[in-house]
Amino acid sequence: MMFSVVIPVGNKAPHLDRSVNSVLNQSFSDFELLLIDDATTDGSAQKLSEFNDLRIRILRRNVPGPGGYAARNLGIKEANCKWIAFLDADDEWDSEYLSIMAKAIKENLDIKVFASAFYYTDGKSKKLNRYHSINHAQGNHQFDFSMFLLYKPMWTGTVIIDRETLLKNGGFPEGRTSSGGDEFLWFNIMDSERKGFWVNFPGANYHRDSVNMVTRTNEKDLRTNILYPAIKELIRKETNSATIQNLKKYWNFKAWYYFKNISKRRVMNFSDLNYYYWKPGAMNPRIIIPVLYSFKNLFRK
Repeated sequence: MMFSVVIPVGNKAPHLDRSVNSVLNQSFSDFELLLIDDATTDGSAQKLSEFNDLRIRILRRNVPGPGGYAARNLGIKEANCKWIAFLDADDEWDSEYLSIMAKAIKENLDIKVFASAFYYTDGKSKKLNRYHSINHAQGNHQFDFSMFLLYKPMWTGTVIIDRETLLKNGGFPEGRTSSGGDEFLWFNIMDSERKGFWVNFPGANYHRDSVNMVTRTNEKDLRTNILYPAIKELIRKETNSATIQNLKKYWNFKAWYYFKNISKRRVMNFSDLNYYYWKPGAMNPRIIIPVLYSFKNLFRK
């Protein structure tokens, strides 16, 4: 087999037909499918048992892990194949996804990291991800660490990575964070490998209207996310000036995103502003948005 496909399942019963069947219906059939029951309580376990395909293996955990990180790590550990592909239990692949990715892998034997385009969808409309919108004219191409920092080409549902590379970089950060763990691992892998391969094909749908979504339920606070100490440490050690600038841009964008998220919920104080304000002495226009959110909170009843 060429691929081990890992789907962590955490109380996603309404979406399992969609995700699992999108894997089973791939035109490329040389894979195993590992379904990780992450101590579900909503009937997902029963639903998983109803899928009848010899390529399926069901693994179970007794205690659920935040973000599905422990479940994915179990899948990596138990995988039989060289290449690991991930899909969340509420998303779905295009039927040609594995076929197109297999071709790219066979044509780029020196690369360990592969990614493709995908759609954001809410069930009514679709939008291609940002990297595709900016770089699709290049067609299939290699991307380096700087491009990763600027455009975020890697999303969990359309990455395929060499198993040894995942293990060498420690896998997903289970027990260390409840959100941001995927991006933390991709950051570490790209820092290590320094190159990946982009496939100019929208291989999946990322559904934003699903139940029990980690991105909606977990607190988003820069100070509790393990990615940011890693960025700061690499800025300190990095010797390439262009990479340092892109690392700072990466920090700037993510800091603004988290600052905006926090300011929607409560009034910010000066210590918050000092932490999230990433360009001392140079007022960035984007700072106005979270400041306005925070000001609005003063008048909430």
